[in-house]
Amino acid sequence: MTSQAIKKYVGISRRKIARLGNELKRQNVALAKAKLSFLPQKAARELYKTIKSAEDNFQFKNPNFNTDDLNIENILVDVGATLKRMRPRARGSADVIKKRSCHIKVILTDQK
Repeated sequence: MTSQAIKKYVGISRRKIARLGNELKRQNVALAKAKLSFLPQKAARELYKTIKSAEDNFQFKNPNFNTDDLNIENILVDVGATLKRMRPRARGSADVIKKRSCHIKVILTDQK
């Protein structure tokens, strides 16, 4: 049985979250949450919240199942909307500032 959680429009670029997400694939949920709780990055907090949400979704579907046996099947991080802002520069020109976002999808399974 699987469960998933999707968090959209996270205000961090895709690359920063995908770097952490690739390390957590195919790991136990309890171990992954323990690792993320000690990391200082904002990406770690967002991944922790999404994994916790997927775990709660699984618990809601299967109230009698022990969540210690859950594994992370996959973590998908997709590009979200990019906000474009302008910063004035010398001699009347401007630079573009791109504020990137992403979507996080976590899929959990009870299979080993």
